[in-house]
Amino acid sequence: AAMSSVLGYFGAVYFDTSVAGMMAVAAGGQVAVTLCFAPRHGLVSKAATNLALGVRIVSEDIVAFLFRGEELARDRSISWRFCVRALGAVAMIALPRLWRQGQIEFASGGHVQLTDAGRQAARSLVRSHRLWEAFLAERFNLPPDHLHDPAERIEHYIGPELQEQIAAELDHTVKDPHGRSIPPADETAG
Repeated sequence: AAMSSVLGYFGAVYFDTSVAGMMAVAAGGQVAVTLCFAPRHGLVSKAATNLALGVRIVSEDIVAFLFRGEELARDRSISWRFCVRALGAVAMIALPRLWRQGQIEFASGGHVQLTDAGRQAARSLVRSHRLWEAFLAERFNLPPDHLHDPAERIEHYIGPELQEQIAAELDHTVKDPHGRSIPPADETAG
């Protein structure tokens, strides 16, 4: 209120207009600035948070895709162009991020492939996905065609502790409802 009064007064003097009106304009301007730039709840902060989350999820989707390809004994690399077409422009931010983190490496012909660190991260993500599918099938008796989408969304938020709790609840099931192996908790076990 004090800031609106001071800014409003000096604005009114500068523009030679009504002091009360300029105080209202100053208050409105402060609200607009706060709405846009508040540290936790401002529009800019929310947009940055959502972008960071989107990049993390797309990064995890890329390494999981590469891991699943390795599981099927297919080509161990994919084109970075394929990633961008399949996952959108955010993949152009995600790929360099994965490279900086040492999870992928660029091979000849514009292809990317997993490193050992990337394989470990992907194994954990795929483990989360398949454990969640098994949990949903067993506890909620959902049909197999209703399991993938919820697991695809939640896999990005299940950490190692929750993975172990779910595995214990499932009596350490080794296959998901689709018959695919659930990766072990660590790479030495598999």
